Amino acid sequence: LEEDVRNQGTALTERLMAAGNGGNDAALREEMADLASKMIVLTAAREGANSPVHDLIATIDPSLEGDDRSLAGRVRERLGSDES
Repeated sequence: LEEDVRNQGTALTERLMAAGNGGNDAALREEMADLASKMIVLTAAREGANSPVHDLIATIDPSLEGDDRSLAGRVRERLGSDES
């Protein structure tokens, strides 16, 4: 996951620097949200079972997150798939 985060961050930075007219805003926001969720999961993994990330994500009510995929929802999905 760490290497994936590093590679995705580098690629995203290059795309952000090259973006000019805002035509890719939705795609860039989606990728930033994906990268942010990976970074949170990576932090939780490094901190171990006692990481506060688990409790913080658990306190966010999924019904309040709206129709779009929230950052908390993304993290919850990744944490769930990592624990399986």
